[in-house]
Amino acid sequence: MRSYVRLMVLFASSLGCACAGDSLARAEEGLVRQLATVTRLPDYPVRSIANQSTGVAVASIRIDSKGHVGEVSVLQAPDPDISQAVVASVKQWRFKPDPKGATVLGKLTFYYVIRGREARVLNPSEMASAIQ
Repeated sequence: MRSYVRLMVLFASSLGCACAGDSLARAEEGLVRQLATVTRLPDYPVRSIANQSTGVAVASIRIDSKGHVGEVSVLQAPDPDISQAVVASVKQWRFKPDPKGATVLGKLTFYYVIRGREARVLNPSEMASAIQ
């Protein structure tokens, strides 16, 4: 519980979030991912693999005070099928509820990679490891 409270203090004060008492807060991606309790990587659509679509997909998300994903807007994606896969996946994510009742705005990034015959969707930490 202590680490959760500490995380929420960081969340509210030092990572670009609105001041306590405001109903809207912004969070960096690393914090958004830390607050997630249920995650699911997007699928790599068959048509996207066949078309050799690779690259970065970035979604802007709005998380309500209960930890449910409301709006999902794809800011960037290699193709429309990947965009749809990202929305479908991110809508299934769940987050720790905000004790102050704030709605959180954040972003999530996914990397669509094809190497040889293998097509994979990676999160930022997996992508960093794959590069090394």
